[in-house]
Amino acid sequence: MSMHSDPSIPALVRPVVNIYSLEGQIQGSAPLPDIFKCPIRPDIVRTVHRNKSLSTRHPHAVSPKAGMQHSAVSWGPGRAQARVPRVRGSGTHRAGQGATANSCRKGRMAFPLKVWRRWNRNVNMLENHYALCSAIAASAVPAIVSAHGHKIDSVVELPLVVSRDAECIAKTKDAMALLTKLGLQAEVKKVAESKTVRPGKGKRRNRKYVQKKGPLIVISRDAGIVRAFRNIPGVELARVGDVEVQELAPGGNVGRLIIWTEDAFASMNALYGTYADPVVTAQGKKVCLPVPVMTNADIERIIESAEVQAVVKEKEAVKIKIARHRIDPYADAQQLDRLNPFASVQKVYPEIGYRMHAFRDVESGESLE
Repeated sequence: MSMHSDPSIPALVRPVVNIYSLEGQIQGSAPLPDIFKCPIRPDIVRTVHRNKSLSTRHPHAVSPKAGMQHSAVSWGPGRAQARVPRVRGSGTHRAGQGATANSCRKGRMAFPLKVWRRWNRNVNMLENHYALCSAIAASAVPAIVSAHGHKIDSVVELPLVVSRDAECIAKTKDAMALLTKLGLQAEVKKVAESKTVRPGKGKRRNRKYVQKKGPLIVISRDAGIVRAFRNIPGVELARVGDVEVQELAPGGNVGRLIIWTEDAFASMNALYGTYADPVVTAQGKKVCLPVPVMTNADIERIIESAEVQAVVKEKEAVKIKIARHRIDPYADAQQLDRLNPFASVQKVYPEIGYRMHAFRDVESGESLE
């Protein structure tokens, strides 16, 4: 399949998407961008998300003297004790205890952190583009969005596109009214009730609370919408040209609930390209949309098709091989009769066997004595 050819559209992909007004009514439609037909690769999204998250760390290290400020020396061999350095002195419990080693109490850490550590992780441009396309395509599948934890029972359809008038909303009460008309009141309530105190030491490091992620609103311009939605818990906003994998797939998991504005939805083909026209990046490279490896991913349907069944061999009967165990003929009478039919007669008349051996010996010229 050519990189610029349009793959066959699955049955779940609609050619057009409805556009909803601020009142929650259908006011028009828009063609579905080709990016929503891309294959969904959670493994690539997870890899890109992890590398980008690692690149946001601040260089930090432990003190070079940490765990090493002890007056300790090893006792050496001959005492049936480990050669770990031990605190000098006597008269206290601390004297004689191990120190400085990473396995000791109050010792240094193993392989201490340094500020010159390789903190940054480079992300391939094409791999990042693939991850963006996969995350956006997954946001249009209701099953994946629901599995991510979003409450979409009252949502009419996905992808969810609203009128361009939503970008001019300036009041939070109008923003809440829009979310209610779109059937997202349960989602907002779930996010608001999920706010809890962070477990661990992070609560005293200026990040005391944690809460779940809510819907992501992708806009083309800010005409007051950012100020209107910024106080609603869990709701995030991003420009269509600046959206990142961390926002589309928080935690590296695809399937975030996304609300698109009309202008942002219409600019998807120009930003990410189509199967017919690739997009040119800032570096001057042409980037195509990822193409599925298989046109039809229904493996069961392929196997059960008439074309495949016509050339498949019939199932062979399973041949069960019974392991034959050796039977001691002197412990089993039937086995002895099978090997020596004369054994039963010889058992009743033992003298017959003696006479036969004697007669054989005479014929060979040996004496009976």
